[in-house]
Amino acid sequence: MTYRKAEIRPLREDDEPLLFGLASLDRGADERTLAVLEHETVFVAEVAGTPAGYVALDRSERAVRVDQLFVSPEHEAEGVGRQLLEYAEGYAIYSGAEALRER
Repeated sequence: MTYRKAEIRPLREDDEPLLFGLASLDRGADERTLAVLEHETVFVAEVAGTPAGYVALDRSERAVRVDQLFVSPEHEAEGVGRQLLEYAEGYAIYSGAEALRER
């Protein structure tokens, strides 16, 4: 595994093709991705200025739930998914959640 540091930032409107491109790798995820864009908090990981993945978080009263986490095939085994989860954990703590949960 070659670790590559990712820059993680909030979703921008021009990131939507990335979300749908990565979600299309998981059959049936497109419809869920539409809901993600409308209702959830999304963070994008970039490696060397190129989008490498994203995490979609659903905040409830007491917890933050990881709804989607996708890493581009070009950036698998580089630690991008782990960095996105660590960022999600920090977001959960910052927002006062009692737990970070998987879908």
